[in-house]
Amino acid sequence: APLDEINRGLWTPEAWADVEAAWARDPGAISVDPLCFCQDPTGMQAGEITAAFTSEDTAEAVVELVRPDAPVQVTLRLKKFGDAWRIDDVLDPDGRSFRQALSASEA
Repeated sequence: APLDEINRGLWTPEAWADVEAAWARDPGAISVDPLCFCQDPTGMQAGEITAAFTSEDTAEAVVELVRPDAPVQVTLRLKKFGDAWRIDDVLDPDGRSFRQALSASEA
């Protein structure tokens, strides 16, 4: 699960603060896996990944997720944090932001 203490290092501190704020409001606030916008990623695999820098310390990676029912694309907004790249936001296939959904209590 990408939203647990073990995996908090995948996220920027700002994104993780948004996750924790959502949990503080409602422990069940996040109803989907933000990396696939699904309930159960079992059997899902990453397909083609296309990445591009958007600035010196930001990038976007479009990831095709191959699911049993149909492939879907998500966009990872990445930020350089020290020597590593971390997830700052995830856009669903319709371009909706996970962090905006968190702040609107819609995640």
